[in-house]
Amino acid sequence: MDIEKDKIQSQSEPNLKDVPKDFSAWSGLKQVIHDSLEPRPFYHEREIWWCRVGLNIGFESDGKGDEYVRPILILKGISLQICVGVPITTKDKVARHRVPIDLNDGVQRCAVISQIRSFDSKRLWKKMATLGKDDFAKTKQAVIDMFR
Repeated sequence: MDIEKDKIQSQSEPNLKDVPKDFSAWSGLKQVIHDSLEPRPFYHEREIWWCRVGLNIGFESDGKGDEYVRPILILKGISLQICVGVPITTKDKVARHRVPIDLNDGVQRCAVISQIRSFDSKRLWKKMATLGKDDFAKTKQAVIDMFR
């Protein structure tokens, strides 16, 4: 029965209710970002940007700090307003939907391709780096393979 399966599955997952989140603080900043009259930044594929991803639900990647930022890799520019990106993490966790990337700075990072999503360019805060062509090709191929 599906109810029993859901019950067993939920018992094996960490209790996310124990992690308090202040959604009201993020909501205020989100309104400021939305209302901003600042020009949208120009971005390009392969760039890594600090992005105001915000505070999210469950296992979705959250931003950190006062700006709720996380680095994202721009996979595809759709328009001046929209890009497709993947969050980047420094957590040392092996998983099939994490692709190691190297920025030649000695920090281990992974692109979390299971968290691929569209971002409004208003969320882009500061450019961090540009990923090498080989790592970018490897990451894009991993995204394609994930959907096969």
